Amino acid sequence: MGTMRTLTVALATTIWLATVAPGNTAWAETNDVRIADQFGLSYLPVYVALDEQMFRKRFEAVGLSDTKVTELKIASGSAANDALLSGNADLVLGGLTGMYILADKTRGSPLEVRGAIAICDSPIYLTTINPRIKSITDFTDADRISMPSAKGTTHSFIFELAVAKALGWENRHKLDTLAVGMRHPDATVALLSDREPRTHSSTVPFLFEELANPRVHTVYDSYDIVGGRQTLIVAYTTKKWKTENPKAYEATMAALEDAMDFIDKDKAAAAKIYVEHTKSKLGVAQVTQWLQAKDDKGRLINYYNPAPSNSLMLADYMYKDQLLSRKPESWKDYFWDNLYALPGS
Repeated sequence: MGTMRTLTVALATTIWLATVAPGNTAWAETNDVRIADQFGLSYLPVYVALDEQMFRKRFEAVGLSDTKVTELKIASGSAANDALLSGNADLVLGGLTGMYILADKTRGSPLEVRGAIAICDSPIYLTTINPRIKSITDFTDADRISMPSAKGTTHSFIFELAVAKALGWENRHKLDTLAVGMRHPDATVALLSDREPRTHSSTVPFLFEELANPRVHTVYDSYDIVGGRQTLIVAYTTKKWKTENPKAYEATMAALEDAMDFIDKDKAAAAKIYVEHTKSKLGVAQVTQWLQAKDDKGRLINYYNPAPSNSLMLADYMYKDQLLSRKPESWKDYFWDNLYALPGS
């Protein structure tokens, strides 16, 4: 409740400020695009675009030679959203469902939020070291499941969808009490130590480490739950920033697409950038292997693509569960128009 109250106060204040600002002011485009992201392979396009000077090249191409990008490392999705609404960040990279909630709350205001570009399709695996648990129906009240937050994240919504699929829609929240909020690194340590939570709603790179242990197996793959590849991370911004900075917006999106093409063509070079940019202790060869890894259906575990994948199914679920006020008719209801020509879903 504290996070939701903070968001509501911040939203009310910033919408008021945007509304009372002089309407006929001639705004100059920004010379500093502030991008809030976190650490991890899902954010690789930002690292590549920075290290390969792709932002600079795209800015220069549209006449913004003095514009730069500042990367902001923010610890949580709620903190990133606060930074976006307060004007302390211009573009936020975060979870798809978190963007949906913010978009729903800001719809129709000067600070309306929508997705600017999809960043990474990556599955969520429910991994466990508990040999008794083979499916959703095997969980008992004594079991615990770690995920970044017990409620309100893509991890929790995928879990609820899996429960609904196994036990029926009316029972979708039956196992919610098993969820424990825990950081991925800590959750991985707990699972591999065979102590509760012995089951983890896991993403890259943690699922690679977990599944390397022969005692660990997968209960479900989120791609099977939603019916195909699923966008996990998106970049989103406000209508206000997009409207006031059309050239910077266009150039920023183009640079991120350039980075995705780079990753697709040279995963070893992208892995080297990841290791150096994040000062990781991982080897380049290891990260390259992860970027090349495919699931049992031949799909890349890390897939960088500007068009959202299977995003509407999650929005539909959130509306039916009364977390969104408006029934989504299309994925385009939650993304800006620069993506409309792409084959999103």
